Amino acid sequence: MSGTRYIPGDQDAEIREAYRQGVTLDQIAARTGIPAEELVRLLGLQSQPVSVTQPDDYLWSTDRLDGVL
Repeated sequence: MSGTRYIPGDQDAEIREAYRQGVTLDQIAARTGIPAEELVRLLGLQSQPVSVTQPDDYLWSTDRLDGVL
């Protein structure tokens, strides 16, 4: 078996939705058996800081973050 791991489409959707709902990558990793670091790579997740300069920016920052997921 090759060292490249694949996440089937239905599992990918479930993982993304769980992550979007606030389930941590460590919790997802424990359930799926895929290490958190590999989940980050497979899902294309990147850590991007959200800059908040005005209080209203915080309220709408989720719109910008949805594109990251």
